[in-house]
Amino acid sequence: MGNSEFEKIKEIIDGYNPSLIKDLEKDISKELNSLGLFYRLFSRIKNGSSTYEKLLNKNYSNKRKMQDLIGFRIVVYFNDDIILCIKLLKKLFEFVDETIDTPDSSTFKPSRINLIFRLPNQYKIIFESILNQFPIDNTFEVQIRTVFSEGWHEIEHDMRYKCKEEWTDYPDQSRILNGIVATLETCDWSILTLFDELAYKHYQKKNWIQMLKNKFRLRLYDYNLSDSVKEYFNNNINIAKCFFKIDKEELFSKIIDKHASIPINLNNLVYIANILFIKDAEIDKLTPALVKEEFVDSN
Repeated sequence: MGNSEFEKIKEIIDGYNPSLIKDLEKDISKELNSLGLFYRLFSRIKNGSSTYEKLLNKNYSNKRKMQDLIGFRIVVYFNDDIILCIKLLKKLFEFVDETIDTPDSSTFKPSRINLIFRLPNQYKIIFESILNQFPIDNTFEVQIRTVFSEGWHEIEHDMRYKCKEEWTDYPDQSRILNGIVATLETCDWSILTLFDELAYKHYQKKNWIQMLKNKFRLRLYDYNLSDSVKEYFNNNINIAKCFFKIDKEELFSKIIDKHASIPINLNNLVYIANILFIKDAEIDKLTPALVKEEFVDSN
C-alpha cells in the first residue's frame, strides 16, 4: 500500500460519523439492560490512520480480512457476568469467530475475550464503500472485560502494545506488567465472594430483598418483593435457602435462551426460578399467569 491508498482510506473512514453505529450500540445496551447487568459500553470506528497501519502490518487479503473496523467494549462489574454477555450476544447477532484465552497457571498473561459478529445488513450498506475497496470484513468486534482488567488493558495498550520495541530487551518488566493481571483477577473473584457472603448474612437475618439483591447483583428499577413472598419465606426458611443457592449463570442462561419479554425484577426472578428449579407449589400459586405462559412450556 502506498500514499494513494493511505489517503483514500483516511478520507473514507475519517468521513464516517461515530453516530452511524449508535443504533447498533443501543441494540446491545437494550439486551444487557433487559437482564439487569451492571456494565459500561464503549464504541468506536477505527480511524483512518490506525486502519491503514493495521492493513499494512498484518498483511490482510481478500482471504483474510481485518474484522474490527467497528468495535465495542463491554466492561462488566462482575466476572461471572462475562459468560452471560457472550451468550446474549450470540443470540442477538450472527456469530463469526472468537478469541478467548484459557488461563495458564504457568505464565502471567492477560486473558482476551474478543468476539466477532457479522454486521446487520443495514450497516453493511453504510460501510459499503470501504468494505468493497479494501480487505476489511463486514464484521464488528466485541471485547468483554471486567472493571478491574479494563484499566490494566488501557495502560498496556498505550504503553506497551503501541511501542513493543521499547520492551524487547526487558522481559522481566514485561512479566511484571502481566503479573499485575493476576492480582486484578483475584480482585474479581474476591468481589464475588464478598457479595455472596453478604447475601448469606441477609439470608440468616431474613432480609429477603437484600439477600436477592446481593445474590444476583443486578441493576433493577424495581427492588420490591411482594409481602406474600416475604411472608412465605419467613415461614419456610428451607425454601428461601433454595433460592439463595440458585446459580446465577444457570438461571440467567435459561432466561437468555427463552428470550422472554417478562421484565426482570425481584418478584419475577423468584417466580421464574421457582418454575425452572425450585418447583414449590405455594410459590407457584403466587406466580402471575403471564410469567407461567413465558416459562412453563420451556421447562
